[in-house]
Amino acid sequence: MASNKRKCLSFDTKLKLIEEVEKGTKSKAELCREHGIAQSSLSTILKDRDKIRAAVNQGTRQLKKQRTSTYPDVDKALLIWFQQARTMDVPILGPILIEKGELRSLVT
Repeated sequence: MASNKRKCLSFDTKLKLIEEVEKGTKSKAELCREHGIAQSSLSTILKDRDKIRAAVNQGTRQLKKQRTSTYPDVDKALLIWFQQARTMDVPILGPILIEKGELRSLVT
C-alpha cells in the first residue's frame, strides 16, 4: 500500500514546473523530489502544458482544477445578469443565483 498522500498543485505551481523543465536548470527527478510529486504526475503536467497556460491566462492561477460547464450558454447569460445586478447595487444571494440558473436552463 502506498504511503504517499495525494498532492494537488495549483495552476500557478504547475506553470512554474513547466517553465523550470523548459529552462533545463534542474532535472525532472529533482523537480519531482522538491515538489513531492511522482514523475508520472510531472509527465501529465507537461503533456497538458497548453491547457495549463490557457487556464493561467484566463486568471485561474490559484485554482487546482479547471471545471467545465454542462450548459455554457446558461452560464454566460447568468454572468451577464449577475454583472448587471452588481452595477445596480442589487444584493445577490446564493439562492437567487440558483433560481436564476434553473430558470435560464428551463428556457433554453
